[in-house]
Amino acid sequence: MSAGALMFSPLSGKWQPSSPPEHGVHTWILSAARSAQLSGLEAQQAFHAIQEQEPKLRAGRRFQPHEIENAINLVFSSEPMARTANNGNPLPAHNWPQVDKLLRSEVLRTTRIAPPREKAHLRPQMSAAEILCHLFADDPLVCVSQEFNRGYRTEPLSELKAEYLTSCQFIVPNSMSARFGLTQSGKTSLRALSNTGERRYLVIEIDDHTLSNEDQGAIMLYLARQLPLVMLVHSGNRSVHGWFHIAAGADDAIGSSLHGFMKLAVSLGADRAMWTPCQFARMPNGTRWSAPEIRSSCYERICWCFGFVSLS
Repeated sequence: MSAGALMFSPLSGKWQPSSPPEHGVHTWILSAARSAQLSGLEAQQAFHAIQEQEPKLRAGRRFQPHEIENAINLVFSSEPMARTANNGNPLPAHNWPQVDKLLRSEVLRTTRIAPPREKAHLRPQMSAAEILCHLFADDPLVCVSQEFNRGYRTEPLSELKAEYLTSCQFIVPNSMSARFGLTQSGKTSLRALSNTGERRYLVIEIDDHTLSNEDQGAIMLYLARQLPLVMLVHSGNRSVHGWFHIAAGADDAIGSSLHGFMKLAVSLGADRAMWTPCQFARMPNGTRWSAPEIRSSCYERICWCFGFVSLS
């Protein structure tokens, strides 16, 4: 399995490619070129940055004539366009890219994930409460809910009963800094940006239902070359969500390495809404309600968590 191109240096926050992989160098060059473009480099700057990695290639491997140049020309000849709001105006600040089908096809061609086994075997012998204890070992305030738009509870993790957590559909993937906050409209809420703590996890959800679970998993594994992938969660429907660990104090400002990671994920089909720190994600090993008003069916669809890796 070939390694991908690191979008930014984790130390400096400035773009530079990672060391090239032993195999899959051609795909790495293409990925590095697109990453450089998304981070604002000019074509010539990207060319030299990638070319400087040649001494790190495996023994006997050299960049082929025009190999970098062709990748740069291909990528920079199709400038990624910013998505627009419903009124047709450009979205402010982030300028999320459109899906880069060329890069995604290369990722899917070169990244493999084993076909999933039966779901009964995928589900680990861990409850939602046990998984959350691994994710939030310091017992912080967490925001969870059985429904998306109402019924939030923001409490210390230890005060939420295991049975209730199993019945929940949603969780904010970051701890909360206070029980209540103010929304952008000035209303008091248990879930708002103003009472969400610093990032702990970034959940990537592929917003393309034409992709199989295997393809979505392959994209997550590709992204895992940039940030630690803690677990994959099946939504109980058609999507796989990847939970990526964020280092304490990580900068998430526009232009930061973390923002660049999200732009790469969006270019591969990720839902940009998950960038919002207080956005709900599916509860790992929680419950997917078929309809909020039909309580008797709450266990009809279970969210499986697989590939869980403890950070401890």
